[in-house]
Order: sequence, then C-alpha cells, then structure tokens
Amino acid sequence: MDAFGFPVWTENSLGNYISDVDGNQYLDTFTSMAAIGAGYNHPKLIEVCKSDAVTTQLATRSGIGLHPHKFYKEQVQKAFLDVAPKGLDRVGTMMCGSCATESTFKLAMIAHGQKKRGGMAVPPTKEELDACVDNCLPAGSANVGVLSFKTGYHGRMFGSNSSSSCSPIQKVDTP
Repeated sequence: MDAFGFPVWTENSLGNYISDVDGNQYLDTFTSMAAIGAGYNHPKLIEVCKSDAVTTQLATRSGIGLHPHKFYKEQVQKAFLDVAPKGLDRVGTMMCGSCATESTFKLAMIAHGQKKRGGMAVPPTKEELDACVDNCLPAGSANVGVLSFKTGYHGRMFGSNSSSSCSPIQKVDTP
C-alpha cells in the first residue's frame, strides 16, 4: 500500500482538522481527495446519519438504480435538485469521484452512439448488440476515446486512471 499515509482517529477529527491515532491534529487540505467537503464530523451530517432512513440504507444498501428505497426520490430532490442550477432536472448519484468520472465517460459514449443512430428513439441494431459483447465493430469497440489534460487527475479506477496523467507510480501498467 504505497499510498498509505497515517492511521486516522476519525472521531477526534473535526472540521478541517484531521487527527492521527496519537491525537496530533493537522490542517487537512487533502480532505480524502476532496471527498469530505463539509469537514470531519459536521454536526448536521452526524445528526442526519442518526436517522432511521440512513441507518436502513447503510445496513441494507440496495442496487439504487434498480431497487431504490421508498424515500430515494424525496432525498435526491431535497439534497440535490432543490439547490440545483435552473434547468438541471436530473441527477445521478455515485459512490465516489472515480465512479462519477467512469459514469460520465460511459454516458458520453452512449450519447455519442445514440446521436450516430439518429437519437434515443432509434434502438441499436441486432448487429450492434451482437458485436458489442465480442468487443467488435460497429458497436463493441467504436473508434472513440477520451481526451484529458496534461497533469489531469480523474480518479484511480480503470478508465479514470487511464485518462489521468499526474502520477506515474499510480498509472504505470494501466493502458
């Protein structure tokens, strides 16, 4: 585990300050790769996590896209869409930034394919459906790619890491 920093005493961390297991506190500008935007142990987040809905969701996590819990639509509306910019009427939730990047790549490729076929209403052909499972043209290995900026970081999952170019030790052996 080359990326291992130090063991964190999460319960002793607060706001922008992270605590190690010896109780030393540090100003945390890393914030778990920006995953803790509200800081450690934010009182309002702690309070929400005490709710039965969150407890149930964490203990019995469903395949949200296939089997969302009964409060999912209401939670997404309140958490995201009520504060979204005008015109944004749909949102997809992800587990992490890498998942979001991977999903964005996938959605961009799907939109590109749909546009080439003539829109969302035009289904893929049998030839495309058969070819994709064998990674063959016309749909399985289309001649498209993802561009990224030099020194760009997009995540550590396969697709997001392959489009990153900031850390050689993290990217070596990834196409």
